[in-house]
Amino acid sequence: MAIRQALHDVAAKVVGKDSEHLSRFHSRRGDLCNPSELLKIPVLVCSRLAGKAKNRPWMAPAAVKHLDQLLGGEDLVLELGSGASTAWYARRARRVVSLEPDSSWAERVKAALIDRPNAEVRVGSVGALFTAALRELRPTVLIVDHSDEPRFSRVDAIRLASFDDAAPRLIVLDDSDRTLYRPAIDILGRWSVSRFTGFRDKPLRLTETTVFTRN
Repeated sequence: MAIRQALHDVAAKVVGKDSEHLSRFHSRRGDLCNPSELLKIPVLVCSRLAGKAKNRPWMAPAAVKHLDQLLGGEDLVLELGSGASTAWYARRARRVVSLEPDSSWAERVKAALIDRPNAEVRVGSVGALFTAALRELRPTVLIVDHSDEPRFSRVDAIRLASFDDAAPRLIVLDDSDRTLYRPAIDILGRWSVSRFTGFRDKPLRLTETTVFTRN
């Protein structure tokens, strides 16, 4: 019995099954990955083992490529949750303001932005900072990729932004296949939807990012 359980545990680790994924090769919606995505796994694993930093947003790679084509020099990006992505957006947009709840992480991000005067990190609860930032900045692009707070989830951010008088032209929701984020699809029901799936290196599991475009 113990041997059978041990084999089951090893298989589960390889497949990557959890409470929402059928396997690491399925999105949380149950969609199986495109076979072409499997060819990228060795590269991701090697990069992870080599400790190579990813100087781009940590979301579905196809979504990053899509954003690279959409962002322009007049865009003002409001990013919920900071990281290597902050500098990536700063290289493509006129201005980037990132809201970051973790003060120690914010200092690391700020250090990486020393040559990016158009990028700013504001430290504090995302929920507490969001409404004022939205009204002040009138962002054209909103990146929703923060850790949910007890009173401010990613869905809350999208609800507030979409009903604002000057809603962004683009709203990006990472991990959009999570069950608790499904209401965002209804909130932005009249927006155009571009959904992307792909593997991230850590954890190595299929993820989904959705880009909503205001019609």
